[in-house]
Amino acid sequence: MVRRFSSPGWARAKSADARRGNLAIGIALGSGYQNHFAALSPEQKQAEIAKMRATGITWIRMDAEWWTVEKTRDTFDWSVPDVTADAMLAGGMNLVVLLNKSPVWARQAAGAAPLNSP
Repeated sequence: MVRRFSSPGWARAKSADARRGNLAIGIALGSGYQNHFAALSPEQKQAEIAKMRATGITWIRMDAEWWTVEKTRDTFDWSVPDVTADAMLAGGMNLVVLLNKSPVWARQAAGAAPLNSP
């Protein structure tokens, strides 16, 4: 599944007008792109990265699920997020990786204080 959307952001447009200085400084329309890369073939990944590069996208937000990386405490397996990260880095992209979805062993025990309590 591929989703493309636009949202306001602090970015400068890369159009000819922007290079000539004809755009106002401030908030410009940015682009977002969402794709589930793990399901794509290597050729499809390369094609999608090429499309992103062609539109000027060079930074990628990548979600990595903690429960797939560290199913048991202190035992790490980065093979799942590495599939996407390796393809992105090989394609010249920059990554911001967000680790989310905690594993069962790291979740709050019944009746315990919240994990974020002082």
